[in-house]
Amino acid sequence: MQRSNLGLFTSSLGNGGAEKHLLRLANHMDRERFRLITYPIRGGGSYERQLAADVSCRPCVENVRSSTLSAFLAAGPLSRMLDADRCDLLFSVLAPFHAPAFRAVQKTRRRPKLVLGFQNNLSANVRQWGHLRRVLLLPQIEQAIRKCDHIIALSRGVACDLQKRYPVPDEKLSVIYNAAYDEEVVSGAGEALDLPRPEGPLLVACGRLSVQKDYPTMLRAFARVCKDVPATLWILGEGPLRGELEALASELGICRQVDFLGFRENPFRYMAAADLFVLSSAWEGFGNVIVEALACGTPVVSTACPFGPSEILNDGQYGSLVPVGDDAALAAEVVGLLDDVSRREALAHLSVGRAREFASHRIAKQYGEVFSNVLEDR
Repeated sequence: MQRSNLGLFTSSLGNGGAEKHLLRLANHMDRERFRLITYPIRGGGSYERQLAADVSCRPCVENVRSSTLSAFLAAGPLSRMLDADRCDLLFSVLAPFHAPAFRAVQKTRRRPKLVLGFQNNLSANVRQWGHLRRVLLLPQIEQAIRKCDHIIALSRGVACDLQKRYPVPDEKLSVIYNAAYDEEVVSGAGEALDLPRPEGPLLVACGRLSVQKDYPTMLRAFARVCKDVPATLWILGEGPLRGELEALASELGICRQVDFLGFRENPFRYMAAADLFVLSSAWEGFGNVIVEALACGTPVVSTACPFGPSEILNDGQYGSLVPVGDDAALAAEVVGLLDDVSRREALAHLSVGRAREFASHRIAKQYGEVFSNVLEDR
């Protein structure tokens, strides 16, 4: 069987959920069918060293700090590398970077197939974009959606949202959940903590400190929890709102009970140590961290935000769901679960089996089938 050259394009192999998904895909794709090449716009991401030895990494631009400007500049170098590598199919992972992917493919001498991935709630994301990104990239992203060969959405909600915005025919659109479970999660969960675990109940949250994750609701909910339970909250992740969130924790009188731990190479040992994993997002595309927490055997309380958590937790079968932005409901569910040991044990018993449904090798096989079908349609 002749292998196809498969390119994976993203902003960087940094520390986000989409980048972790891309890493797992690259490391688990069928090597008899595909030769893998990653094209990060900017190199030096923390996940690059975790790529399998046979996966090439070809950064597009250097020494440009602005993500919007680097995306705008990436098309030319990417086009030349696609030709040099004789790329047969390019998979662009994140919506903001579909614009340079589309322009690069148009410039190549031998046009590779183009598949676009949608890793988040596009409608919600576009509302958060700055003026420059909307002007420079959005029209080209819309053109890419119309002219690409296929689209992969990471949840049914994201797919429906996309079809409401654009006339994407069903046959051009697949839904494949993210690769969010592998042996790295299992082994990482078994590692010892690098700081003392508090004596009382421990809640853990994980995600970028940004508007999307709605940490203010989590902190207000946790302040309510602390009135009933001597709990501790560990928050893993960095982001632009860290200062504001630390100030809010101080204002709420919970700064001694909340630890902002920053980015951690192995978040899974903290998840495994927790009594509950909590997600307060205003919106998601999927919610990798929910699956990772389930894989660690930790019960989950999440907002039923659009889109992803309700699909992962099957409308509450595998974890608790509360309304978005409702700190009272979030606090009540947390306190209720902390008090109900038998329910927590039941959820923990179900969680690992559910997480295995999102195993990297299984998800990579589904992607491989889509890529092969697209390549056969020449």
